[in-house]
Amino acid sequence: IREFKVYLRAPGAEEYEFLGVEPSMVRTIQNIDPSYNYSVGISAVNNAGLESPMTETLYIGKAGPVQHLRIQPLTPTSLRVIWEPPQRSNAPIQFYVLRYKEVRIGNCDVDAAQWSPMIDTDADMYQQELIDLVPYTEYDVMVWAETKAGTGEHAVDTGLTQATAPSGQVQDLQCTDRQATTAQ
Repeated sequence: IREFKVYLRAPGAEEYEFLGVEPSMVRTIQNIDPSYNYSVGISAVNNAGLESPMTETLYIGKAGPVQHLRIQPLTPTSLRVIWEPPQRSNAPIQFYVLRYKEVRIGNCDVDAAQWSPMIDTDADMYQQELIDLVPYTEYDVMVWAETKAGTGEHAVDTGLTQATAPSGQVQDLQCTDRQATTAQ
Protein backbone atom coordinates (compact mmCIF):
# COMPACT_ATOMS: atom_id res chain seq x y z
CA ILE A 1 0.00 0.00 0.00
CA ARG A 2 1.45 3.31 -1.10
CA GLU A 3 -1.04 5.71 0.42
CA PHE A 4 -4.59 6.20 1.65
CA LYS A 5 -7.25 8.52 0.28
CA VAL A 6 -9.59 9.92 2.90
CA TYR A 7 -13.19 11.05 2.28
CA LEU A 8 -15.81 12.62 4.57
CA ARG A 9 -19.58 12.78 4.11
CA ALA A 10 -21.29 15.43 6.19
CA PRO A 11 -24.85 15.03 7.51
CA GLY A 12 -27.39 15.36 4.71
CA ALA A 13 -24.74 15.22 1.98
CA GLU A 14 -25.14 12.66 -0.78
CA GLU A 15 -21.50 12.58 -1.83
CA TYR A 16 -18.22 12.13 0.02
CA GLU A 17 -15.81 15.08 0.05
CA PHE A 18 -12.19 14.21 -0.74
CA LEU A 19 -9.99 15.32 2.19
CA GLY A 20 -6.59 14.32 0.90
CA VAL A 21 -3.94 11.64 0.65
CA GLU A 22 -2.22 10.25 3.73
CA PRO A 23 0.82 7.98 4.09
CA SER A 24 -0.96 6.04 6.90
CA MET A 25 -4.53 5.45 8.08
CA VAL A 26 -4.26 8.32 10.56
CA ARG A 27 -6.03 11.58 9.76
CA THR A 28 -7.18 14.40 12.02
CA ILE A 29 -10.48 15.88 10.91
CA GLN A 30 -11.20 19.33 12.31
CA ASN A 31 -14.22 21.62 12.55
CA ILE A 32 -16.70 18.83 13.09
CA ASP A 33 -20.03 19.81 14.63
CA PRO A 34 -20.66 17.48 17.62
CA SER A 35 -24.41 17.64 16.98
CA TYR A 36 -24.15 15.41 13.91
CA ASN A 37 -22.86 12.05 12.70
CA TYR A 38 -20.35 11.84 9.87
CA SER A 39 -19.34 9.05 7.51
CA VAL A 40 -15.65 8.57 6.79
CA GLY A 41 -14.29 6.60 3.86
CA ILE A 42 -10.71 5.38 3.38
CA SER A 43 -9.38 3.85 0.17
CA ALA A 44 -6.00 2.15 -0.06
CA VAL A 45 -3.86 2.87 -3.12
CA ASN A 46 -1.41 0.14 -4.17
CA ASN A 47 0.35 -0.91 -7.38
CA ALA A 48 -2.88 -2.42 -8.71
CA GLY A 49 -4.78 0.85 -8.27
CA LEU A 50 -7.44 2.25 -5.96
CA GLU A 51 -9.43 -0.12 -3.77
CA SER A 52 -13.08 0.41 -2.88
CA PRO A 53 -13.37 2.59 0.21
CA MET A 54 -14.03 1.21 3.66
CA THR A 55 -16.62 3.37 5.37
CA GLU A 56 -17.46 3.94 8.99
CA THR A 57 -19.94 6.24 10.72
CA LEU A 58 -18.47 8.54 13.35
CA TYR A 59 -20.76 9.20 16.27
CA ILE A 60 -19.45 12.49 17.64
CA GLY A 61 -21.90 14.04 20.08
CA LYS A 62 -23.59 12.36 22.99
CA ALA A 63 -27.33 11.96 23.44
CA GLY A 64 -29.38 14.72 24.97
CA PRO A 65 -31.50 14.11 28.07
CA VAL A 66 -34.52 11.81 27.95
CA GLN A 67 -37.75 13.75 27.46
CA HIS A 68 -40.84 14.02 29.67
CA LEU A 69 -39.42 12.09 32.63
CA ARG A 70 -42.16 11.41 35.17
CA ILE A 71 -42.61 9.18 38.19
CA GLN A 72 -45.84 7.52 39.32
CA PRO A 73 -46.40 5.92 42.72
CA LEU A 74 -47.65 2.33 42.38
CA THR A 75 -47.64 0.91 45.90
CA PRO A 76 -46.07 1.89 49.22
CA THR A 77 -42.86 0.16 48.06
CA SER A 78 -42.76 0.80 44.30
CA LEU A 79 -42.64 3.56 41.70
CA ARG A 80 -43.02 3.53 37.92
CA VAL A 81 -40.53 5.69 35.99
CA ILE A 82 -41.66 6.74 32.49
CA TRP A 83 -39.77 8.72 29.84
CA GLU A 84 -39.52 9.38 26.12
CA PRO A 85 -36.34 9.09 24.03
CA PRO A 86 -33.97 12.04 23.78
CA GLN A 87 -34.81 14.59 21.13
CA ARG A 88 -31.19 14.29 19.92
CA SER A 89 -29.37 10.95 20.25
CA ASN A 90 -26.57 11.33 17.62
CA ALA A 91 -26.16 7.54 17.56
CA PRO A 92 -28.36 4.48 17.92
CA ILE A 93 -29.47 4.11 21.54
CA GLN A 94 -28.10 0.86 22.96
CA PHE A 95 -29.96 0.99 26.29
CA TYR A 96 -31.18 3.32 29.05
CA VAL A 97 -29.75 3.53 32.56
CA LEU A 98 -31.61 4.43 35.75
CA ARG A 99 -30.35 5.21 39.24
CA TYR A 100 -32.26 6.38 42.30
CA LYS A 101 -31.67 7.50 45.86
CA GLU A 102 -33.70 8.40 48.93
CA VAL A 103 -34.11 12.13 49.47
CA ARG A 104 -36.65 12.33 52.28
CA ILE A 105 -38.32 9.70 54.48
CA GLY A 106 -41.55 11.12 55.86
CA ASN A 107 -40.52 14.56 57.13
CA CYS A 108 -36.81 13.73 57.57
CA ASP A 109 -34.18 14.64 54.98
CA VAL A 110 -31.73 11.89 54.01
CA ASP A 111 -28.34 13.58 53.83
CA ALA A 112 -25.93 10.75 53.04
CA ALA A 113 -28.03 8.65 50.68
CA GLN A 114 -26.07 6.83 47.98
CA TRP A 115 -27.25 6.38 44.40
CA SER A 116 -28.51 2.87 43.70
CA PRO A 117 -26.57 0.50 41.44
CA MET A 118 -27.28 1.13 37.75
CA ILE A 119 -30.40 -0.46 36.27
CA ASP A 120 -30.20 -1.08 32.50
CA THR A 121 -33.28 -1.28 30.27
CA ASP A 122 -33.68 -2.16 26.61
CA ALA A 123 -33.39 0.59 24.00
CA ASP A 124 -37.07 0.22 23.09
CA MET A 125 -38.33 0.31 26.69
CA TYR A 126 -39.43 3.69 28.03
CA GLN A 127 -40.46 2.73 31.55
CA GLN A 128 -39.13 0.85 34.56
CA GLU A 129 -40.65 -0.17 37.87
CA LEU A 130 -38.56 0.41 40.98
CA ILE A 131 -39.46 -2.10 43.70
CA ASP A 132 -38.56 -2.85 47.32
CA LEU A 133 -38.55 0.86 48.19
CA VAL A 134 -39.30 2.44 51.57
CA PRO A 135 -42.95 3.52 52.11
CA TYR A 136 -43.75 7.26 52.16
CA THR A 137 -40.27 8.14 50.91
CA GLU A 138 -39.22 10.73 48.34
CA TYR A 139 -36.74 9.49 45.73
CA ASP A 140 -34.61 11.28 43.13
CA VAL A 141 -34.51 9.22 39.94
CA MET A 142 -31.92 9.81 37.20
CA VAL A 143 -32.28 8.40 33.65
CA TRP A 144 -29.98 8.64 30.62
CA ALA A 145 -29.39 7.01 27.25
CA GLU A 146 -26.25 5.05 26.36
CA THR A 147 -25.19 5.16 22.70
CA LYS A 148 -22.12 4.25 20.67
CA ALA A 149 -20.97 7.83 21.31
CA GLY A 150 -21.12 7.29 25.08
CA THR A 151 -23.20 8.34 28.06
CA GLY A 152 -25.92 10.87 27.30
CA GLU A 153 -27.04 13.79 29.42
CA HIS A 154 -29.11 12.69 32.39
CA ALA A 155 -32.55 13.88 33.44
CA VAL A 156 -33.66 13.85 37.10
CA ASP A 157 -37.12 13.88 38.64
CA THR A 158 -38.49 13.24 42.12
CA GLY A 159 -41.19 10.74 43.10
CA LEU A 160 -42.88 9.77 46.35
CA THR A 161 -43.90 6.26 47.36
CA GLN A 162 -47.32 5.88 48.94
CA ALA A 163 -47.87 5.81 52.69
CA THR A 164 -48.68 2.39 54.12
CA ALA A 165 -52.18 1.61 55.31
CA PRO A 166 -52.70 1.39 59.05
CA SER A 167 -51.83 -2.07 60.35
CA GLY A 168 -54.83 -2.25 62.67
CA GLN A 169 -57.85 -0.42 63.91
CA VAL A 170 -57.52 3.16 65.12
CA GLN A 171 -57.47 3.22 68.92
CA ASP A 172 -58.21 5.93 71.45
CA LEU A 173 -60.20 8.07 69.03
CA GLN A 174 -61.86 10.95 70.82
CA CYS A 175 -64.74 12.80 69.25
CA THR A 176 -66.30 16.10 70.18
CA ASP A 177 -69.37 17.28 68.33
CA ARG A 178 -68.89 14.49 65.79
CA GLN A 179 -65.37 15.66 64.81
CA ALA A 180 -62.19 13.71 65.52
CA THR A 181 -59.70 15.68 67.59
CA THR A 182 -56.93 13.14 68.23
CA ALA A 183 -56.04 9.72 66.97
CA GLN A 184 -53.23 7.43 68.03
